[in-house]
Amino acid sequence: MVSDANGDLFILDDSGKVFEVSPSGQVLHAWSLNAQAITVTADGRTLYASQVSGNDSSDFSSNETDIAIVDTTSGNVTNTITDQDLGLVKQMQVSSNSNTLYAVNDQGNFLVIDLTSGDILWEVSGKGLNSDHPFSTTDGVTLYVPCTYEKGVYAINTMLETGQFLVTDDISDVYGVIESPDGSKVYAVGMGTDFNIVELDTTTGSQTRVFTDPNLLSFGDVSIAENGDTLFVSGEDQRDWVPRIDVIDGTSGKILATIKNNKFNRIRSMLWSPTNSALDVLTDNGLFIYHATPSAGGNGTAKSGASSGNSYQQSSGENHLITLTLQPGWNLVDSYVANSLTGVVTYFWSGTSYISSSTNPVNAEWVYVKSARSITLPPPSDLSYSLTANAKVWTMIGNPFNEPVSVVLQSGDAAFTYDPMTKTYVPAQGGTLNLQPGQGAWLYSAAGGTYEVSIAPPPPPPSN
Repeated sequence: MVSDANGDLFILDDSGKVFEVSPSGQVLHAWSLNAQAITVTADGRTLYASQVSGNDSSDFSSNETDIAIVDTTSGNVTNTITDQDLGLVKQMQVSSNSNTLYAVNDQGNFLVIDLTSGDILWEVSGKGLNSDHPFSTTDGVTLYVPCTYEKGVYAINTMLETGQFLVTDDISDVYGVIESPDGSKVYAVGMGTDFNIVELDTTTGSQTRVFTDPNLLSFGDVSIAENGDTLFVSGEDQRDWVPRIDVIDGTSGKILATIKNNKFNRIRSMLWSPTNSALDVLTDNGLFIYHATPSAGGNGTAKSGASSGNSYQQSSGENHLITLTLQPGWNLVDSYVANSLTGVVTYFWSGTSYISSSTNPVNAEWVYVKSARSITLPPPSDLSYSLTANAKVWTMIGNPFNEPVSVVLQSGDAAFTYDPMTKTYVPAQGGTLNLQPGQGAWLYSAAGGTYEVSIAPPPPPPSN
């Protein structure tokens, strides 16, 4: 997930599709690219996407890789960058003048690419750079790249074409790195004796402080507010294994607040949005937006979003995208979701036999995938659908929306969802079929009839 200067988010899902999402959470554009990594210019007009050109995106050795240049206004690929030394680019950023692309490939090599000629100008190799996590820069001159095997962060000066390690003894593997807005400090998160957050001085290259959160089981991502005094660190809580985000005071190292949500599942990425005064959180279950608001008695402001007096309230416009993960084997999903997929096997039960698919967005289908696959797509425009079921016949029903729905069953009905992890059916309870976003189910209607699948507006705000 990356953003432009206007606050628009550009989100890459596991199928290679890219979505542009407004600060309010509305999907503006979508591109079907076989993308592995993305970045965007500050004005949001040009998107760069590393992609695999062959038929099997899971086997990079048998395919060619390149970087597609996309005009976000027209949606057209205007050019591609190809080079035999490119490798599979997994992290990248474009320079502030949009003339140069900085990238880290799957071999851990850092590449500097001229965007006019497409040539690799120079590269850094053999430093154990971590291609699984983003690097950070505020001035576009010095880039801070997390390292996998070395104990620290590698700082690359793109003007002098030199680099040095900022070494810490408190982290063995750096999972995430973020530079402070004023460029004086770099924060690295990773595993040491505990899960640590290390502050490094960018001038001396030395470690200055260590923050430890004993309740975090693992780290996922790190972000920072625009005035530099608040850090956001995601991970799993070892007490209940629920993903969470710690809001940390950059001066004292104290945890100011904890953001938890039982809808989070895995936290994939997060970004602080100065435009929105909000923390954008991308998870396997969708996009969530948390606005900074002053707590009672606090001295924070919603504009800065970075005072110890702030709490973080979830926006009512949460989860604007349908995001779900398909497990290896058969998955029972909504037809609207199933029909958006390519390269998969699908089956729909017509009432008497299996056929390939259904065009009704509120039906469901079996989808078979060889390996786990996460997908993200905007929901349909309609807010309500009706499904007519015949009496004493099994019908496939699904949820095409980006939030859970409940379908009221009639007397004598039966309904089952399917758990692809255990490969077992789960019966509906209490006369209600509860469906998660994109989920499908079997429905047996005792008397036949019409079933409503719909979503409702958010509830009113809480009373003072």
